[in-house]
Order: sequence, then C-alpha cells, then structure tokens
Amino acid sequence: KLTTKPLVKGAILNHNIIKAGFEANNGGDEYAADISDQLKESNYKCAIQTFKAPTNKSKLARIIACVDEITAQGNSYRLIFLDKNARRDKPDYDLFMKHIFMFNQGAKYQGKQKDDCVDSLAGLVTNILESRAGAGTARSRVSRASLGI
Repeated sequence: KLTTKPLVKGAILNHNIIKAGFEANNGGDEYAADISDQLKESNYKCAIQTFKAPTNKSKLARIIACVDEITAQGNSYRLIFLDKNARRDKPDYDLFMKHIFMFNQGAKYQGKQKDDCVDSLAGLVTNILESRAGAGTARSRVSRASLGI
C-alpha cells in the first residue's frame, strides 16, 4: 500500500482524472480515503467513490465472465495491451501482464495465486466498458481507426 498510493495519486494527477472508484472490500475504503486526503492536500479535486464487489457472484465467476474481453477472444478487442518489446522499460506493466498470463482458474490454484490483475480488468470490463446505466466511460486520444479496430 505504501508503494502503490503515490503511484495511484500520481496517475490521477498526471491524467487529470476527475472521478475514480475503489473497491471497498478488504481495506479498500481506507485506501480510497487516504488517496482522497492526499489529493486534497495537493489542492486537487477528484470525486472518489467506493463500492462493494457484487456478492451475487464469486470473484472467480466475475473473472471468468470477462475472459473473452481480457484475452481478446472472438470479436472483442476493447482491451489493448503493449507488446513485450514496448513494455521492456516498464517493469510494473510487465509484471501486471505476467500475472494475467499466469492466472489459472483451476480449483487447486484458487486462493494461492495473484488474481488482482485479472480481477481489476474484469472490473474495468464490467463497470466501464459495458456502459450500463450509471456506468462511466473510458476515453482515449487514440482513435479506434488508428489502432486498426
């Protein structure tokens, strides 16, 4: 937490984020409050919300429901990742990708592997990209056409 808080605060400031959501489970509400306080100390306004993970599905079920989006199976190419060469000088990004590739949904791996990366991507797909009523939208300066999609 001491390592990620400055990174999260920096990302919010650097990308001019005005609204952010944090999962409130397992100390996430306290984490969000700390980020909010740090931003206020920097005189930066960002509406920070916390939310509980849905209880009608397990974390694994939420991840599996988004596997096609995360792995770009079928016709879904809304998540685009840097290739290995482009992330050579980005160790955190590279580690994130390794955790995605190492994720295994088999029963003997549950509770014994790092699933935060795939869980966060499942949250991105569910809460942002599905754009249900009340969900936000993600924007980029890069056009879909320039990406070939």
